[in-house]
Parts: sequence; C-alpha cells; structure tokens
Amino acid sequence: MTVVNSLKHVRMIFAAFSFYFLLVLPNAGILILCGPSKSHAVAEEMNISPNGEAHAATSDQEKGRKQGKFRKRRREFLNGQYELIKVIPHDSTAFTQGLTLHHGKLYESTGMYGESQVRQLDRSNGNVIQSYDLPSKYFGEGMAYLPPTDTLVQLTWKRRMGFVYNTSTFDLLESFEYETTTNEGWGITYDTKKDVLYVSDGSSTLHVWESKYPFKEIKTMTVSDEEIGPISQINELEYIPQTNTILANVWYKNAILEIDPLDGNVMNIYDLTELYPPRNRSMNADCLNGISVVTDDDKKDTFDADDGIEVYVTGKLWPNMYHIKLVKDDE
Repeated sequence: MTVVNSLKHVRMIFAAFSFYFLLVLPNAGILILCGPSKSHAVAEEMNISPNGEAHAATSDQEKGRKQGKFRKRRREFLNGQYELIKVIPHDSTAFTQGLTLHHGKLYESTGMYGESQVRQLDRSNGNVIQSYDLPSKYFGEGMAYLPPTDTLVQLTWKRRMGFVYNTSTFDLLESFEYETTTNEGWGITYDTKKDVLYVSDGSSTLHVWESKYPFKEIKTMTVSDEEIGPISQINELEYIPQTNTILANVWYKNAILEIDPLDGNVMNIYDLTELYPPRNRSMNADCLNGISVVTDDDKKDTFDADDGIEVYVTGKLWPNMYHIKLVKDDE
C-alpha cells in the first residue's frame, strides 16, 4: 500500500469516527454504526442539521417532530397516492435541493459545500447538459424559474444569500440578501397567477416574496394540518398552476404535501413511500427531495387536474428520477 493510499485510509477512518463521536458522545454508552442515510435520520432525532451542526428547535419544529401524530395522519387520513409513469436515470452523486422546468428544459439545484451546482438536465435520460459551480462557501438550496425576467433564482442554506442566473448561459446576473424566520433558505417556487415567490426555511413558515429583484417580503403564513397542527421542516416547493396549489417535500418524510397558497392549510398528503422504499435504498441514498411540473409553460392548462397532477420527483443522492401522477383517493 502506498503512502498516499495509507493517508486516504487514515482520513476516511478519522472522518468516520469524527461523525461517530458527534452522534455518540451526547449519549455516552450507546454505539451507533450507520451509513450516511441512517446517520442523517439519527441526526434528525438528535436535532442536528443535515451537515452535522446542532441547532435549537423552535416550538413549531417541536410540533412538527411529533412522529406519532404524523404517522396517524398518514394512516387514517391520507388521501393521496401516485401512479408511476416513467423511471429516468439520475446522478446518484447529486444532493438534489430543487427541480424546476422551463419550456421543456429541466433545471436542478444541488447542495453540499464544495459540490453545489446549478444544472440543466436532459429529462429523457437524466444526463447533465450544462452546469455551474457555486463558490465552495455556499450550500445550494431550492431554485425557481421566473418567467417575467426569464431567469433562475436560487437560495443558499446558511449564508442568507440568493443568486439570479441567465437560463441559457448560467451567467450570474444578480445576488441578494434575505432574511427568514430561521435565517436559512430551503425551498422556493414561483406562483404564475399571483406573480409572487413562496419560500421555505425549514420551519412551518412560508414566506411570500415579490417576484422582482431584490425580492422584498410581502407576508408569511404557517403550513398547518387540521390533525397535526403546524408542520415544520418544509423543504422543496413547487407551485402547480392547474390546481393553484403548492406541493412541498418535508425533510425526511416519504410524502408530498399539497398546500393552499392562500392560508397555508394542508389540503392533501400523497404517500410516496413505495416509490423508492427506504428498505431498498443504498447506504448513500438520502431523503425524498425535488419536485417539478412536467408540462411546458405554454401548455400548462391543457390537462384536467382532476385526473391527477403529473410531476417529476427525486431525492438527494438518488439513482433515479420519477415521472409520476399524483392522484386523490376516492372519498
């Protein structure tokens, strides 16, 4: 074994045990051996953010963590399922934070420090057509397409910085600062009917912003379910013009919420557990995250929403993207 390879092994072992101590020392005497996906799940229970940083839980976050109530809502009141239309390959090294579509072009925002990118994907085979690397100090988050300016707007996680890009060249056009309830950026989507942006920040709050630079805040609302109460850790967002609703991922939940943009009330919960079952996932595969409409902007009113909502979905470090139809159960 060469000296270089020996050093690589030492670094890998050190990294593994560094994360081990992060998880174990607060609970001395408990041995936890797990891969990245499982360690994220443990981190969630210990109130540790996805990159290993401890954070204080707000009252909304505590309500959102009541796992039993969420499972009860899914078991007894769940009223949405899905139909699988097509499986599309996806880069399993992409830590997907957002998907958005514009005139048949599918864009993806990925995260992790030193790995965050803006990408254009070939939606027929998942290949990366072009990409732009964010500076290593930024952890990329959600991204939305803005028709009025024909641009892409992207959030970052901790830096309270957002970026506006040219859709064709990915040239950086503008940067802007923002504040949220957690001072983090998670998901973002554009409402084509009201000409506003909806932004999530990992809490139960949705921020409503003006769609024009520098994206001033208009108001906030709370995402809430009649059975669960406020639901925190709202992640990736996608506005659906056919139904005038917002679809949302929830961090580490295998479900998609359908939200009323007027008041934040949860209208439906779609169960995607069996799309890529946790029991079948590789050790590297992380949680469900990433939603995009399938139809082009100029065809957005050509199907009956009562027949279902067609979307692309994927997850962080998932090997596939899925074209699915979200359908409501018969009542």
